[in-house]
Amino acid sequence: MGPACACGRRYVTDVQLAQARVPVSVAGLYPSLQLNLSDCYRRLGDLGRARAHLAQAQDSIGALGNDEYRQLIRDGLERLTEQLR
Repeated sequence: MGPACACGRRYVTDVQLAQARVPVSVAGLYPSLQLNLSDCYRRLGDLGRARAHLAQAQDSIGALGNDEYRQLIRDGLERLTEQLR
């Protein structure tokens, strides 16, 4: 597990991801995480939280490279945006 932050929680570092051969940075994990959280809140009927996490996912997509993974996340964002209208 990674170092602890001031709150005492552990977090993963870019170095650890590289050691694990994960091909993205920690920041690159956030768009997918936020997209999935948004979808979970949508399914639970908490549309306010769903929209908040969707906005965070949209704001963080710039951390991804210009590749198929980014397009996959972008497609998911577009579908979820339509579902939340």
